[in-house]
Amino acid sequence: MNETKFHQIIMYLTFFSLGVVLSGFMMSREMFQELVLMMLGGMVFLFVSLAYNYVRGIDYMQEHHPDYKGEDLFDDGETESKL
Repeated sequence: MNETKFHQIIMYLTFFSLGVVLSGFMMSREMFQELVLMMLGGMVFLFVSLAYNYVRGIDYMQEHHPDYKGEDLFDDGETESKL
């Protein structure tokens, strides 16, 4: 399976689980236990999806930009502005 295709599937499943969580909020109070289980399952899936994408991004940076150290991430004002 192509990595881009796999990433798209993960993103679609993420949005689907978000829809499941939002649908859970619209359920009646009689189904509270099922609502809680559905919300917990959706949150777990969202967390796993976010963690997967975070690790994938770190791996991408290590593979394609091995010399990047993140020193320019937060500008400390040490560089002179050219205004």
